[in-house]
Amino acid sequence: MAALSNNNYVPLITVHILIDCFSENLAVFRSISGLTYVYVLPRLVLSNGNNKQIDVTRARIFLTLNALLASCLFFSKQEFTDAVLLRYRHPIKGLPKTCACSKPNSIDHALSCAKGGFTDLRHNQIRDMEAKLMEEVCKDVRTEPKLSPLTGETFRLRSTNTQPDARLDISARGIWNTMEKTFFDVRVFHDGNASNSGPIDTVFHKHEQEKKRVYNDRVIQVEKATFTPLVFSTSGAMGKEATTLHKRLVSLISQKRGTPYSETMSHVRRKLRFSILR
Repeated sequence: MAALSNNNYVPLITVHILIDCFSENLAVFRSISGLTYVYVLPRLVLSNGNNKQIDVTRARIFLTLNALLASCLFFSKQEFTDAVLLRYRHPIKGLPKTCACSKPNSIDHALSCAKGGFTDLRHNQIRDMEAKLMEEVCKDVRTEPKLSPLTGETFRLRSTNTQPDARLDISARGIWNTMEKTFFDVRVFHDGNASNSGPIDTVFHKHEQEKKRVYNDRVIQVEKATFTPLVFSTSGAMGKEATTLHKRLVSLISQKRGTPYSETMSHVRRKLRFSILR
């Protein structure tokens, strides 16, 4: 086995790392000054000091280094360290005590504060990534499409958006049916906030229903189209509607490219995780 230079190692937080299988992928570990160094992580299970396993099944793909290199997706050393600390709810050193918005700062606050525009950048990056995927297999793909102006229409729900300048994040034809138009709106929530406590599936459903109460009736009645809310968490998970969309998109893309479904899905998930984590 060829020796690896120290530049090939990526620093992780001090946790117990267990690899539950070995394939042809290389896995090398080294402990220096309390840090664990790893080259490749084929399958990863983490445990804390109490030997309790941490669930990493929903958003661990950014840890698979060899796959990331093949996709030309990279974190800097600091970005990777911060991403792992965030994923497993460890404190980040050097975090300012006060946010730019003058409120007490914390990881939970930093991930949801609108000051500085970082939450908008994260939202827009996901929007643009989704639109680019749709452009490969759909027609008439648009970002931030304006909804048709109203001319006296009434809606069942009072929560329906009736503003003349209302717009959604993406529209495209051909997702579900050949000529059917579908509108999409992206939301990223921080699952560490108190308002998002409870079973994660229930939280996702709540956010999806909030989007539907605002846009669904108008899209169906006025645009004669369908509406799909795309809800993601800052930990990298996605809601049921977004999961269904990605399965459909990946199926269409893999058929067009002639690539395996699993390979295409893995690539899409990696890009999505990077969009959220950055």
